[in-house]
Amino acid sequence: MVIAVAAIAFAADDTVHEAIGHGLACWVLGIKVLSISTVALQAAESSRWLSAAGALANVVAGIAAFASFGRLQGFTTFRYFLWLFGFANLMNGTGYLMASALFNNGDWAVVIAGWTPAWAWRAGMGLTGLLAFYGSIRWASALMGNLVSGGLVAARDVSRLCVPAYITGGLMFVAASALNRITPGLILGSGVGASFGLTFGLLIVPGITTTVVTIDGLQPRTLTLHWGWVITAAVVGGVFIAVFGPGIHLN
Repeated sequence: MVIAVAAIAFAADDTVHEAIGHGLACWVLGIKVLSISTVALQAAESSRWLSAAGALANVVAGIAAFASFGRLQGFTTFRYFLWLFGFANLMNGTGYLMASALFNNGDWAVVIAGWTPAWAWRAGMGLTGLLAFYGSIRWASALMGNLVSGGLVAARDVSRLCVPAYITGGLMFVAASALNRITPGLILGSGVGASFGLTFGLLIVPGITTTVVTIDGLQPRTLTLHWGWVITAAVVGGVFIAVFGPGIHLN
């Protein structure tokens, strides 16, 4: 179930970035979309707002998912999905600032291109990304910690909810990026980097939440196997890799 939920959550995270973020920006700005894939949306024109839209959409989606998570009760598969989807989006959206500042490429490098002094903009962007990324990890850990302290999730099970999800999302992103028709360089940058690189916060959460004290007398729950989620994950994962990996050309 963790693998199934992770496949859907990570595919949705990438869809938010490319289709909703960059795609909606193209529609608003009147820019023609040439192709869309898991690693990039290619457009006929370049724009600072277009470049920023992907990460901004991730942050908005992450905040909305975490807010929805807080309104629900208990520990269900859907609530776990909201947590994982929200966390992946926040790590993607905030981590992108750090990556662009460090390597001077990607969407946010386009956003600040030509602004001077360049070193100051890169430093400020990197620091902002680092603080926001750290805040996202603390927020996600607090939400998971609430489940542990409430007796809904056993502290020992937190790693089982995080590590397999991290590996699943990473492998899926890399497999899809390996089929891209733009450039092999995107396998490392938008495949490995956007998954294993930007979502490593999932590996930090277990260490934080294991210190949370569970209320005595409550029996932590585990995820129940639902074949609907498993079948949906298989379909979503297959389409994500085989269809959106190579990309869909719209021109």
